[in-house]
Order: sequence, then structure tokens, then C-alpha cells
Amino acid sequence: NRITAARLALGGMAATPKRGLQTEAALLNIDLSDESIWGPAITAIAQDYQPISDMRASATYRLETAQSLLYKALIEIAGDADVRLLGQRGEAA
Repeated sequence: NRITAARLALGGMAATPKRGLQTEAALLNIDLSDESIWGPAITAIAQDYQPISDMRASATYRLETAQSLLYKALIEIAGDADVRLLGQRGEAA
């Protein structure tokens, strides 16, 4: 239940996609069964990326969305049977 390797890259935050090296480092050795220690990895996204604001989204929205997606990914990786990145697991609607 520990993260032993991590790779994170985001597009749509700036002019070119890039890897989140500080976020990757913060993810290493995280115990997936202890959600209370995920915070530093989630907030590290703000150190790796300085999102742009444009007509499609504000910088704040982009950053909050990226952090939320990482949180949801950690929940899914941790094995919560009721959560998926794209919605609830179960029968197709």
C-alpha cells in the first residue's frame, strides 16, 4: 500500500505540458491507507505548475482541478471500490 514510483505530467496548465517533479517526489512512499498524509503531495502541484488564465479557464480553476484529480486518483489507487476517476463504479447508465 505504498507508492514506490510515480510519474505525473499535466497539460492544459500552461503553453506546454510538463512533468511535476516535486509532486512525484512528494508521492513517493505515501501510505495509501492513510489519507491524512496525502496533503503534501496534492499541494505540491502548486510548486510544479503556475497555471495560466485564459478564455477557457482561470489559473485558480486549473490548479484546483489538477489537485482534485490527483486526490481522486489516489482514492482509486488505494482501492476504494465506490470511486473511479470518471464516476461511480457499477452498472453502466
